Amino acid sequence: MDNRDRDRGLLARSTNDDSDAPVQETSNDAAVSRDSAARLGYINDPWIRYFVKRPQRRAPLINRGTYSRFHGIQGTLKRFASAVAALRSEQSQGKETEEEPAVGQVVVLGAGMDTSYFLMSADSNNSSAAGLRFFEVDFPEITAKKAATVWRTRALHAMLPTDTAVASGGTELHSATFNLLAGDLRDFETSVVPKLRDRGFDPAHPTLFVSECVLIYLDSIHSD
Repeated sequence: MDNRDRDRGLLARSTNDDSDAPVQETSNDAAVSRDSAARLGYINDPWIRYFVKRPQRRAPLINRGTYSRFHGIQGTLKRFASAVAALRSEQSQGKETEEEPAVGQVVVLGAGMDTSYFLMSADSNNSSAAGLRFFEVDFPEITAKKAATVWRTRALHAMLPTDTAVASGGTELHSATFNLLAGDLRDFETSVVPKLRDRGFDPAHPTLFVSECVLIYLDSIHSD
């Protein structure tokens, strides 16, 4: 089975399974909640507004929950980036070696409209996310919307690596350091893992998996 056949299979499965629609809608709901928190000053995320067509003011409890998740995850990402940078510095100061410099891999499962790549790349303290490679995975319906928004929005498009290309019928974005991939987490080993490997994921490198309110929507047979 080549990549095109695999992509068609993913599209067919997701489109034909109406039970997935409520889960897919949580992507928009989460984006609206984050946008609300950003507009009210709970968090600093200037990128999320591009993914929200109809902003809504969420209740304080929702905004506080968004604040907690946002700072917890972003803080973890920054610590991971710092650890990778320290490892790369240590490698560069050591004896000459043919060992490949460490690359920090961030895999965001059920990414939705997550803006972590843009936040990390725009933060000068992270040296434009040097040494990090991002992989985002979600349903093709979700990735198609995100890919279109990123590609057509000047501010977002300007943050993409120069080698970025639209792929898989508009459901994916491919580059050396940022990859938006269409996949069903219920078929992780057979569908998602091959795509990750195709795009350069290497299990030998330090890797951070991010799963924000995702596994709760999977049956235990798929999430354990």
